[in-house]
Amino acid sequence: MLPKILTRITRWGSLYFWRRLRRLVVGGLVLLLLVSCFGMSDFKAHKAFIADEVVGNAQIKYSYFDAKSAEAIFYAHTPNLRESASDSIVFWIHGTPGAWTELGRILIEPQSMAWLSVDRPGWGKSRKTLEGDQRAWQQHREIYADFDQQLALLKPMLSALAKEYPSKKIIIGGHSLGASIGLALSAELLQEGVDIDGLVLFAGGYSPKLMQARWYHKLAKTRLGKWFTGEELTRANEEMLVLSQGLEKTIKVWQGLDSQIPIYVIQGGKDFLVPRANALWLQESLPGKNVQVFVDEDYGHLWHIQRPEVIADCAQALAADKPANCRAAVFEEHKSG
Repeated sequence: MLPKILTRITRWGSLYFWRRLRRLVVGGLVLLLLVSCFGMSDFKAHKAFIADEVVGNAQIKYSYFDAKSAEAIFYAHTPNLRESASDSIVFWIHGTPGAWTELGRILIEPQSMAWLSVDRPGWGKSRKTLEGDQRAWQQHREIYADFDQQLALLKPMLSALAKEYPSKKIIIGGHSLGASIGLALSAELLQEGVDIDGLVLFAGGYSPKLMQARWYHKLAKTRLGKWFTGEELTRANEEMLVLSQGLEKTIKVWQGLDSQIPIYVIQGGKDFLVPRANALWLQESLPGKNVQVFVDEDYGHLWHIQRPEVIADCAQALAADKPANCRAAVFEEHKSG
């Protein structure tokens, strides 16, 4: 009896050890990656700010698009969305992993423009109808990771927004993978005749070659990799694995469009997650298009955390057709220093 008890204790101890080790290693890698983009104090302050000032803030309004659908899209927005005084709407798309709270610092401040921040399909509250059935959620997860499916679920929302507010400018904004999706989304909407008035894209990947899956994406796809990284990072990895294929189609659509809408592309020279070369590649790949590139050589990836005012200023600059104002916002930190 005693040997059996000792064996079980040893087994339980081993499982506990490996689970703890996995959490420590994954947590450490994620933390190291984030800290490499900005300071530890900024990271902690941001998490505290979202919890204390953003979530539950009465200034922010919430709703679902297509609420009766299994793919209902959750979004948060500024209270001036339906006011005539706001002549522009910025439709914001977060990266991966992510949620609508990415735009929290802008949503809680009074804005002349209306801002709308979605939980992309499969993230946050945009998977609400599947929460009660884990098996159904597992079946849907790969669908949501598919690039085309993301577009298919977001396009009706943008189309409805443009139809409901025909007198307002519709600007698509995004960060990281959200910027990549924003570029693709605008291309298909313009192709279908939906009026989109501009793009403001931060730290996005646009080159199919530069954004090909790397060795660690492929490793994370294995059974061991999925066990090690956990559910959220596994979902994020699934999205990155199909990004390159989605971008190939996006660029072809854009190259065939006769569109001169302004596209502001903001990138950091010290971005270790998305190479700065993506911004320059996009400009070179869309000759004749109205692509403005602003690269801050001394900055990294997470603009929405450290410099949300640049996002707001560049969106306003785009709406007013004043790219110089966006350039000034991007480099203001150096001027003031």
